[in-house]
Amino acid sequence: MELKNLQKRSIVFLKPLSKLFNVNIATFDKNGNVIPPFYFGNEVCKIIKTNEIGCSLCDNSHRRVLTSTKIKYLINKELSKCGILRKLAKNKCVIDYCDAGLLKVLYPINDKSGDIIGYSGICGCMLEGCEDYSLNKLKSTAESMGLDGDKLLELAKNELKSLNEKEINAILEFVGNLVVSDVNLDKFFNTLNKDLTEEDYEYVSKFIADIVIPIGEITNTNLAILDENLDILFITGYYGFGDIVEFLQNNEDKITSLKEPYLYNNIITLPNMHSFHFLACVKHGSKFSINDIFEFFRYLYNIYEKL
Repeated sequence: MELKNLQKRSIVFLKPLSKLFNVNIATFDKNGNVIPPFYFGNEVCKIIKTNEIGCSLCDNSHRRVLTSTKIKYLINKELSKCGILRKLAKNKCVIDYCDAGLLKVLYPINDKSGDIIGYSGICGCMLEGCEDYSLNKLKSTAESMGLDGDKLLELAKNELKSLNEKEINAILEFVGNLVVSDVNLDKFFNTLNKDLTEEDYEYVSKFIADIVIPIGEITNTNLAILDENLDILFITGYYGFGDIVEFLQNNEDKITSLKEPYLYNNIITLPNMHSFHFLACVKHGSKFSINDIFEFFRYLYNIYEKL
């Protein structure tokens, strides 16, 4: 498994995810060194990382969580050998706080033999319900760095997102799927464009299960894949199904001629990709605005177009 190629493929999804949640994302080699590119998800972490004291705190936090992840891997490896606590042994990621009080998560990347060859990580957000701890710690950290604590605190309140345990697990599961799955969108669409063999069916099903469905869960959207005739080939659920059908019937010419992602009420449509369209229907009750989710899909599409 070539981690540099993995980073290039995964970034199609992870960079938009970083912007949606305002979190930092990175892939690391087995020694914990960053494999470029690295993307800051918020200005707070950028300020800390570019400060001499803050950079040292960040590096210390990374080494600590890296060590914890390695120890957990060794423990899980022994548990698997013993055949006990199998569910626990599959829980490979480590969730901790950095020295500035923000969440830091590492997910080990394993080769076919199970050995660690690198890591995927997210950091720079708060745990829902524990914001006071993070903000107080962040303010005191800023002051120890010689920065204006109140000013950084206000920036943090405006920029940093709070994630609950379900969202963290969904993101980590998605990151894990990106690590072990073939996330090549061109291959996916080209496969759909031919008569499918049994092997092709398995590949398409796995791609949908590992990539499409988790994206829908993370963004709180009902996702559909449409063919060139705008017939629905797959849909993750039936929320807003009537609205989707009506939208497709009334906007056929508009959709087939799209050059940019299109937002209509709570329905997002991406332009033609290898004779297929992605459509997302935003559900009510999302913690993100419709515009935030639209920007996620637009950003995803623009990155895909540049690769």
